[in-house]
Amino acid sequence: MTTRVDGYEHREGICCGSTAIRNLLGWAGLQLSEPVVFGLGAGLDFHYLSGETSPRRRILGRSLTLEDGVADALGMTVDTLEPGSPQEGMSVIEEYLADGVPVLVRCDGSRLPYRDRQAPYGARRIVVVGLDADGGRVWVSDGSVKEVTRLERDNFLHAWWSEDLPETEGGGVAHVFEPGQTRELDEAIRRAVAQNCREMTTRDGRTHGLDALSRFREEVGQWKSLDDGTECYRAAYQAMENPETGGGNYRNLYREFLKEAEELVPSLGHLQAGLSMTRTADAWSTLGTYLSAMTTYLATDGEEPGENPAHHVESMAEAAYQFESTFWDRIRSLEG
Repeated sequence: MTTRVDGYEHREGICCGSTAIRNLLGWAGLQLSEPVVFGLGAGLDFHYLSGETSPRRRILGRSLTLEDGVADALGMTVDTLEPGSPQEGMSVIEEYLADGVPVLVRCDGSRLPYRDRQAPYGARRIVVVGLDADGGRVWVSDGSVKEVTRLERDNFLHAWWSEDLPETEGGGVAHVFEPGQTRELDEAIRRAVAQNCREMTTRDGRTHGLDALSRFREEVGQWKSLDDGTECYRAAYQAMENPETGGGNYRNLYREFLKEAEELVPSLGHLQAGLSMTRTADAWSTLGTYLSAMTTYLATDGEEPGENPAHHVESMAEAAYQFESTFWDRIRSLEG
């Protein structure tokens, strides 16, 4: 390998986005924990998407714009790169690497050969940290694996420029963080928490935030009537409880952020924000248990012993919504 970024330390983590950004900030000289990075990115969200391909109902519990959120909170500059073609994209990456700058890319996780995932997933973040001498292999830092991984150039481009992604998750996007002076951490935390509150509570639309969560709680019990209902419940459970969420639909990760944040911003502790988020995360995890049970129930046509879990799915979706609403009401009171 002739081109490799100096000073970049590969470390594993939970969420691909917050892990990648934590490692990039470490390279830029700012050492923060992954939960704090997740919180600074206004990392919590709720996406509820309907489509024509299976699974026809999909959810995601985190923000898709962690990069911008972290940069806004800390007062840093992040350049978003949207090259016009794979060839142009590789040229841009080569230029940054030649200057010793790592590049974060958004790609389709199902197309990374070392990952066992079938459904397209455009929210995957990895960091390009090197190129072989002939440019035929790309070295990437993925927080889900122990070491920096070497990919064939074509495999990398196949994942980065996936044609299987929904339009909202299209590939070919990259980000570069510029080192520089940052805000004091307590001020950055205040800004990030307030921003996350606004994004969850005031966004006008049925696919994001509390509005989307309200629609989800009303509809999730009826997924069983869909032709691919089993896949919808399975995908929702995996989106909430797979190890890369930290459990509880990313709410456990945000709780850990609040634990650290309360030491710097005492008002969060006075509101018992961490305790409120713990209850929220527990509700999501319980819902996940019933979503998994619903998958089994439908897959066996209800022949397995035990009651139909649909009622429990509906009641826990309602509980998750109520706990989530209560938490953000507490945060709004902080701003008021």
